[in-house]
Amino acid sequence: LERMADALHELRYEGVFVYQHGDRLRAMRIFHDRGSTGERERLVALDGVQREVIRNDDQVTCILPDRTSFVLERRAPGRTFPPVLPHEGADLDRYYAFELGEQGRVAGRTTQEVRLQPRDDFRYGYRFRIDDETGMLLQSELVGGDGEVVERRDRSDEVVEAFHDRGFDCLVAIGGDGSLRLAQRLSEKGMPAV
Repeated sequence: LERMADALHELRYEGVFVYQHGDRLRAMRIFHDRGSTGERERLVALDGVQREVIRNDDQVTCILPDRTSFVLERRAPGRTFPPVLPHEGADLDRYYAFELGEQGRVAGRTTQEVRLQPRDDFRYGYRFRIDDETGMLLQSELVGGDGEVVERRDRSDEVVEAFHDRGFDCLVAIGGDGSLRLAQRLSEKGMPAV
């Protein structure tokens, strides 16, 4: 998890961040860079109300459709947006048990699943899919006590791009474990699916 947190702060990346809460699905393009002047992020809403959020180290600025901008907050350095871990620092193992899950693939990348199981009934659990090579978080799920996904964050647009880059013609969804629902979402993003 430390490697994942470091990657989110240290690596230069851009992509599409997809956020699902219940039936609502939202997408934002994210740009992240770390240079000699500090850490910078830019998030651009791709649906809903047009807006941008720009972070330069600890200063967060929101830009609205009429080009009005205002400083939203000053954030403590080292915090990620969107937030990834429920607690920062050493207290994490006090509230959660860590488990390594299965190897898998997200956006064409080999990943390791890491699960955080709450030690009490007052917290949600987490499932992370972390890129084996870079340590980058590629998918995050907030999980309720019944094992149902409450919230999901992923990079499905990168999956669609990788699909097209590799010259595939069509995704064939066989069904089971939500694969038909996922195929429908990917189809809505431009991936031919049957």
